[in-house]
Amino acid sequence: MKKSTKKVEEAVVVEEEAPSISTPNVEPVTQAPEDVNLSIQDLTTALQIISVVTARGAIKAEEMAVCGALFNKLKLFLEAAAVAAEAAQAEVAPAEVAPAADVDKE
Repeated sequence: MKKSTKKVEEAVVVEEEAPSISTPNVEPVTQAPEDVNLSIQDLTTALQIISVVTARGAIKAEEMAVCGALFNKLKLFLEAAAVAAEAAQAEVAPAEVAPAADVDKE
């Protein structure tokens, strides 16, 4: 009798959790410090940092969605802040009108 052998391959599926972005252990702040400011320039710098590190490949693929979402939120906020600043400046500074020319009639 002839024996037949079958080669069976088993597919092994390994489910992995997406690695989370680690954050340093930070003590919760119970009272806001008085001298802490966050300016528009600070947010602009953060936007530039995200742009640079993604261009250099310093962000892992699984972290790109989080970084991209933060980048988009910062960009929209800064654009809105620029529009608001322009509107506020237009309200404060009256339109400059050239003084009427003095014409001496002789």
